[in-house]
Amino acid sequence: MQENLDDVVRKTATERMTEQRVANLQELMTYFDPELAADIGGFILGKLYSRSVIPWKTRQLCAIAALSVLYRPEQLRGHIIYALQAGATKEEIGEVIVQMAIYGGFPAAIEALKVAKEVIEQRV
Repeated sequence: MQENLDDVVRKTATERMTEQRVANLQELMTYFDPELAADIGGFILGKLYSRSVIPWKTRQLCAIAALSVLYRPEQLRGHIIYALQAGATKEEIGEVIVQMAIYGGFPAAIEALKVAKEVIEQRV
């Protein structure tokens, strides 16, 4: 069972995320607690991100919404990249962020739009 989960984790990380981003996150978590790092990675990549109920693009737009409201610019940056890779348009990303102004406030939405603009312009 564990070997199967490891295969799912590797597949999800390879197909959906940038290798460097996964490696950086794994290194950070392993620095503090290697066992917990493996458990968290297994849950996020092996269980949560491998679910097929909603498409990857929708999942990333949900992450953008949540991270915009919480104002987590570094994590937001990564999920904007993943959303673009999944086929999201700049208009869709912008609209998700603008809609979050109701929940997180306009300052958080404005800052999230700045992050989105920076990421999108770097990728063009």
